[in-house]
Amino acid sequence: MNNSAVAAAGRHLQKNGHSVVWIGHEGPSPSPSVPGNPLLSSGSSAQVSIEPIHLDPKTSRGWYDYCKTVLFPLFHYYSNGTIDAPEQWKDYKDANESFAQRIGEIYREGDFILIQDYHLMLLPSLLREKIGFEASIAFFCHIPWPSSELYRGLPVRLEVLQGLLGANLLGFQTYAFVKHFLSACTRLMGLSASDKGIWTEEERMVRCDVFPAGIDAEYATKILGEESVKKRIAELRASFHGQKMIVSNDRIEYTEGIPHKLRAFERFLTNFPEWTGKVQLTLCCSGNAAIIAEKSYQQLQEEIEHQVGAINGKFGTVTWNPVNYLNKPLADEELYAIFGAADAGLWTPLRDGMNLTCHEFVCSQQELKSPLIMSEFAGSAQCLSGMILVNPWDDKRVAKAILKALQMSEDQKKVRFKHCYDYVKTNNSAFWINSFLNELKTVMKARPQTDTMIPPKADVEKITEIFGKSQKRLILLDYDGTLSALCSSPEQAAPTAQLLALLTKLAEKDNTFIYVISGRDRTSLGDWLGHLNIGMSCEHGLFFRPFQRGSIAEWQDIIQTLDVNWQTDIKAIFRDFTDRTPGSMIESKEVNLTWHYRNADPDFGEYQKNELLMHLQDLPGMPIDILPGKKAVEVRPQGINKGSVVRRILGMHPETDFVICMGDDKTDEDMFVEVDKSEFENHYTIMVEKKVTNANFYIDEQKDVLTFLQMFAERN
Repeated sequence: MNNSAVAAAGRHLQKNGHSVVWIGHEGPSPSPSVPGNPLLSSGSSAQVSIEPIHLDPKTSRGWYDYCKTVLFPLFHYYSNGTIDAPEQWKDYKDANESFAQRIGEIYREGDFILIQDYHLMLLPSLLREKIGFEASIAFFCHIPWPSSELYRGLPVRLEVLQGLLGANLLGFQTYAFVKHFLSACTRLMGLSASDKGIWTEEERMVRCDVFPAGIDAEYATKILGEESVKKRIAELRASFHGQKMIVSNDRIEYTEGIPHKLRAFERFLTNFPEWTGKVQLTLCCSGNAAIIAEKSYQQLQEEIEHQVGAINGKFGTVTWNPVNYLNKPLADEELYAIFGAADAGLWTPLRDGMNLTCHEFVCSQQELKSPLIMSEFAGSAQCLSGMILVNPWDDKRVAKAILKALQMSEDQKKVRFKHCYDYVKTNNSAFWINSFLNELKTVMKARPQTDTMIPPKADVEKITEIFGKSQKRLILLDYDGTLSALCSSPEQAAPTAQLLALLTKLAEKDNTFIYVISGRDRTSLGDWLGHLNIGMSCEHGLFFRPFQRGSIAEWQDIIQTLDVNWQTDIKAIFRDFTDRTPGSMIESKEVNLTWHYRNADPDFGEYQKNELLMHLQDLPGMPIDILPGKKAVEVRPQGINKGSVVRRILGMHPETDFVICMGDDKTDEDMFVEVDKSEFENHYTIMVEKKVTNANFYIDEQKDVLTFLQMFAERN
């Protein structure tokens, strides 16, 4: 990608002793080179390595088309009618795979991988699969991230999110874009977000933060200090003959709002006719050759040319044209000279990630300190506090903003300029890349407690073989999410006929003892499994039915020894949050209480959960444990958990030589710890889904539990 911020950041890293490897693809139609715009020329050539990615013409074109006709319009809130393009999506995936393949070949331990922009959103996860969790991977999104309501229309929405979540760090231009991304993850994937980022299904934290990009202000100042540029600025000022000049610089893109800018300028000349012959708009435009060749962009260019002609024809004279249209790439020296000679800058993008050309305008105004008019829909609107903000769709107010800029006093100009220039000078490209890279280093240092706690995948064949050779087996199983898939409503999780048949067959083996250890209430679990010759525990250990060969044992409970006076107060609190959270519900067990919000709005549900947790933690002196779970908050008597149940069961079966324990969430971690503390010869703790856990192994999904049990059942 030809991005001045990225190129400047790379030059900064090279100058400061970093070895930089540039990996990229030129695209289906290379951009014309512009004199005076070096990408990699600064720094020691010994530190620069360029690794080109070679794609066949079909893949290159399809990848490019998917980026420009599907992703770019969608992310900029612009609909061109194309959102489902399966052939181009395949090319997009193939191109990302080609990048992953090459990076995997040249990667060395300790490297930092910084992925730039929406062309490579699958790359983080592809690299994670090839290199592993030790790789330091960051992704920066230069364009806007759309609201979740708009993004959800993308047919491949989940694949893109999963691709990005392979990174350790995700960077965005503004806080609003971060919030939109987190909302997409929570609403579409059911993940949990925090103020630090997003928790993946593997319980790995992906840091999400704001890193506003900047320009190479030092380079711009150097260009402006050249005598030839100073002379050119003076020539331009003299050529105006006392007229005011407004300048803009845009790519020929629908999102740049060029037609809106021209309509606003026409409105200005109409509403304020006294400025006829006294002001000129210099419209600098350029576009990639591959873009301009496309029909839609040709139509845009024709529309711009028609507007320019109409305005000049309507308001122009023999000696004056209100719009000076420059449709060509300009060298930095010429562009900065035009910026430096202008009396105002006018940028009206309909949506933009940051828009750094207006930063270049600010940097070029160190002498005149001319004001900047900027669309409120660009990231820069949140950074440059001295600009005049406008809604580009409101041409009347943009026209008034133009008048305000042209009539602004020198004192006002100085104050506004200082606010803008101080930001541009400080938050430059070097600051951007340093902040981004340093945050990645911080994330990686804090990583050992998360990524390294993900266990290896269980070898089902090997464990089954050991099961078959053992003399006395103990099988400990969670229910929801382990034996039964998670359901939107608790009562929908009744066991299938397959599950009942498997448990029955296993229970018939003389040397096999099965316990279902659940947080469920005694009534539900008893109705579903009570007829089976197995042991059971309900409400995390409050009720216990031991395994008894040949008959059904009686339930035992410890309620008489517990203080449960807290139930009334907790139920009242839960009822209040249920009333205020549509889609939530209360599950009342014999003792424990659970507030479920699985069917609530994901964002609001998470917000209410956090509010509830704070409220519960502030309660004075109640003998309770508060347990956040999967889309639920459970309150139970203090000190009661599944670990104590497992400890009791292990004590009842001292001659066991094979123990397996399976669960799927945080409430099962106590079981895993107790089993690992035991001295049994063969013991296995298994987490359902790949995530951070105390378990020794993981399996991919809930149905794999049934596969395990089926293989056990087929053994003697």
